[in-house]
Amino acid sequence: TFPPTVVSVSALGDVIGICFDEQLDDTSASDPTNYVLAGGGTVASAELQPDGQTVVLGVSGLEGATFTVVINNVEDLAGNAIAADTQANGTIEPGVAAQDIGEPAISGSVYSCAPGRYVVTGGGDAFADNTGDQMFFVSETITGDFDKRARISSITASDGIDNWARGGLMARGDNA
Repeated sequence: TFPPTVVSVSALGDVIGICFDEQLDDTSASDPTNYVLAGGGTVASAELQPDGQTVVLGVSGLEGATFTVVINNVEDLAGNAIAADTQANGTIEPGVAAQDIGEPAISGSVYSCAPGRYVVTGGGDAFADNTGDQMFFVSETITGDFDKRARISSITASDGIDNWARGGLMARGDNA
């Protein structure tokens, strides 16, 4: 069998997403000491995502438009370790902001493994009179013409019966 390799890597603020070509061992993939930011910065946390192939790093000290993560000791499910000192080069996505609106029961998160592609997770609630909406909101400032697509890969209601769950794409002329 073959060791895991990095498919893509990208950053949104203080979060780096690393996508691998196969499922990983949770213990080795979730160990933040297996990831080092070349050129400075600190990896504070590492979390293997439910797909088993994506690791999200919580970092600080990223500067500039690009970065390099040096990866060691990350193993696949068969125990094959990634090549020593694997370097994954990525870009920091400019102009992307994310925040919880209201006080949703499930706090939201967003990460990216590739420029322009975001994985968003969040919770919320909507009220008929729109006075207490709750959600996780991700925004990107774009100037000029653009093309964007939103693909909702899944919506799961925490109570299993919410027929009003939704997600989507909104384009506005300003932030007002």
